[in-house]
Amino acid sequence: MHMNYLFIGRDPYPKEKAVGNLKRKLLKDDFSEFNFGVYYADNDNIKDVLSSASTMPFGSKHRVVVVKKVDKFTQKDLLALLAYLKKPAPHTALVLDTDKEIPRNESWREIPRFLRVTNFDKARGKSFEQWVKSEIDSLNKKISNDALRLLKESIGENDFLRLKNELNKLALFVGENPEISKRDVEIIVGKAANEDIFELVQTISQKNAKQSISIISDLLLRKVKPHEIVGLLAWHFRKIYIAERPGAFTRRELKDIIGLLLSTDLAIKRSRVNPKFALEIAVLRLCDG
Repeated sequence: MHMNYLFIGRDPYPKEKAVGNLKRKLLKDDFSEFNFGVYYADNDNIKDVLSSASTMPFGSKHRVVVVKKVDKFTQKDLLALLAYLKKPAPHTALVLDTDKEIPRNESWREIPRFLRVTNFDKARGKSFEQWVKSEIDSLNKKISNDALRLLKESIGENDFLRLKNELNKLALFVGENPEISKRDVEIIVGKAANEDIFELVQTISQKNAKQSISIISDLLLRKVKPHEIVGLLAWHFRKIYIAERPGAFTRRELKDIIGLLLSTDLAIKRSRVNPKFALEIAVLRLCDG
């Protein structure tokens, strides 16, 4: 039988790391998302939480269920939770998470007896900067201090799902470059050009050269540089390729597209051609098939 947990503390980073360690230990990569759930005590029904915890795992021996803001549980919720904890599902690790000390009242008195309690405020946790650098290191990249500060300003310190998503996007966007710069964060996280690039991918897939060149012109007027547009295009097409949902393109076509964009990027950075001309020629070639 797996231990169930109560995580207490205002610093989210060590708690997130502890949950990540549990997932790596208990869940198979191929089925991880099927056997992992996150709930919020102030929003989700306790019946749904406990139903998830009691559900048999899919393709794995274990499940991990995280419940945040558990200090918001009502007395009725706590009675249902206590009944579950007295006879928990043996295949599930249930993690209760709160930013505050648990209330000192009758309803909570028995519950900690059935949990492994960790107070993360009593130990120094990783700072935002340390956590981001650790995540970036796992992606085999580095990040500049200016980029790190902008990331913190743009996203904040508590939106882990978005942070992880944006770091993965940044790592894909910079490609073979070893370091993520402030400008990379401005483009990807600040979304200076992302929506227009998505539209550009659509117009390229429709072979609409006129509209594609119009979008490029707008981006250039907004001071987005040619090599940055090429990089964003390459990132979007890599994403399509990795997701194995080619849509309007075959896998072979996607490989050719990515190859063309990479060679264009290299030519621009080596100053072999006029950057705007190289970008327009590449997009016209993509529209021409």
